[in-house]
Amino acid sequence: NENKSLVDTNVWQRQAFPMLDAMADKYNKSNAQIALNWLTNSSHVVTLVKSSNPQHLAEAAASFDWRMSFEDYE
Repeated sequence: NENKSLVDTNVWQRQAFPMLDAMADKYNKSNAQIALNWLTNSSHVVTLVKSSNPQHLAEAAASFDWRMSFEDYE
């Protein structure tokens, strides 16, 4: 189905994006946390997190209490 969301296709799983895997390893975070951190620290981007899963909400909340190096935002 062409209308599948990113979550449905498991792009946040390991090995879907090697660059995210490397950054997740560097910061000891999940791929989703790397993506959320990058989005929330990018200018002109509003990031909304929604989940009914408490585990996913906790993971998302843990995306905001640290910062990547300037080079990793490039």
